[in-house]
Amino acid sequence: MICSWDDVPYDVLEAFCKEAATRPHPPSSSNSSRQQLVSETHKTLLALSLVDSRTREACYPHLFNKLTFMKTCSDKLPTWAAYDERMKHIISNAAMCRAIRIFELASWINDIENHRPTPATYQLFPRFLASLPLLHTLNFRLQDPFVPEMRSAFSDVLQTCGPLRQVKKLNIALSCHFLVQHCPNIREFEEKRLYRDEAVNAMTWVKPLGTFCVNLVGLSTWEPIGSVLLRSLLEYLPRLEALNLMGGVCFRGNVDPEDHGNTEGIMSLLPKLGKLQRLRKLILPDSSSLGIGIEVPICGNAFLEDPEYAAQWDREAEEASARVSVGAQNHCLSVMELWVGYLYYERDQRGIISRSQKSSDDRVLGIC
Repeated sequence: MICSWDDVPYDVLEAFCKEAATRPHPPSSSNSSRQQLVSETHKTLLALSLVDSRTREACYPHLFNKLTFMKTCSDKLPTWAAYDERMKHIISNAAMCRAIRIFELASWINDIENHRPTPATYQLFPRFLASLPLLHTLNFRLQDPFVPEMRSAFSDVLQTCGPLRQVKKLNIALSCHFLVQHCPNIREFEEKRLYRDEAVNAMTWVKPLGTFCVNLVGLSTWEPIGSVLLRSLLEYLPRLEALNLMGGVCFRGNVDPEDHGNTEGIMSLLPKLGKLQRLRKLILPDSSSLGIGIEVPICGNAFLEDPEYAAQWDREAEEASARVSVGAQNHCLSVMELWVGYLYYERDQRGIISRSQKSSDDRVLGIC
């Protein structure tokens, strides 16, 4: 019996493409060799996708699982108009739409006036995202000057398309907080302010998260750690299970009046964090950013050239981190995992939080 490629069952074809996409690499291989393997795997899948339409469709989930639109002033990157054409093409291809699980818009433009999105770009983005039925993660970073038109386009288009209920993880530039109300089913949220963007009050995005996103349990923020932020979290997001506070403790400048004169840094805020009764994982910056009396040497990295001084710095940083872990043990009774910088602590069955070993790759919320 003679069989042709067309006779291969589709589930076997899918398994074949999956095997081609997940070639293992040795654990000890270098980054360059891993990148080369990824490149070779991508070329293999591209070659397979040219065989016929069935094979191409089976390759889509591995070729387009993550799609990134990167936009700067560089002539080496596509123009907004080129991205418009790509969105139109994807919208017209249902199989490709089903393949995309992660979409990222990574944009930062210095010459604003000469690199504005086209009117079509604003209209296409919400339609494009609404056409991705399995979109799990949305990373959307757009600068302040472009936000008003994008916000308006989302409001207009999604009145007919409906919200992006499929999105479970939202990672945005803080000026794009209008997206919160369009992604009501997210479980994990991360914000980051882009360079030159205007400051955004924490209440502007914390309150909508608590209002629209009832399933949210993981939050990462660069907002300075202080009473204003913690009060907002307690009021609107009391169900948090994982919290990554990346901004450090700040008691200088425009801070909440009750934080003025505080000399204990994070230690004075741990009792407030302990009121988040479902919080199981807490990620803090390194001890030099927590206002507890240890600061990075003013000589910068020069101290690394002195092994004795470097060892002293490491010892002091570890001792300071240990003090934070004791404070978390006493005040944050629900917390089972604690990161202070890249030092990991874990609570045992007796309720004692102590140093443990874990890869720095695990220093993430881990919700989605």
